[in-house]
Amino acid sequence: MAVFVTVGELHVALVTSTKASAWLVNVDASAALAMPGVVGFLDHSSIPGSNLTGSSKVEEIFASTQVCILLAGLTMIMIIIGNSDSDSDSKNGNNSN
Repeated sequence: MAVFVTVGELHVALVTSTKASAWLVNVDASAALAMPGVVGFLDHSSIPGSNLTGSSKVEEIFASTQVCILLAGLTMIMIIIGNSDSDSDSKNGNNSN
């Protein structure tokens, strides 16, 4: 199966909680941001206005440090990944090495 990647295309990866009934103390994205291809991240502070969603406005889009994470799998941050010309070539099977 061929995977075609467009130069300049962005992808996202969700980082979710692995524990239930836990408090999110902080988010340190420095290790992810240091990885090749990572161009940024979004968390609860990235949402303009309210971070709450759902019909009763009690669900968070991204977990914040102000509430207890009740369920494992709650989205904490979104990592944004880009690609360069060389990344695109190798992913498309055009490795010139």
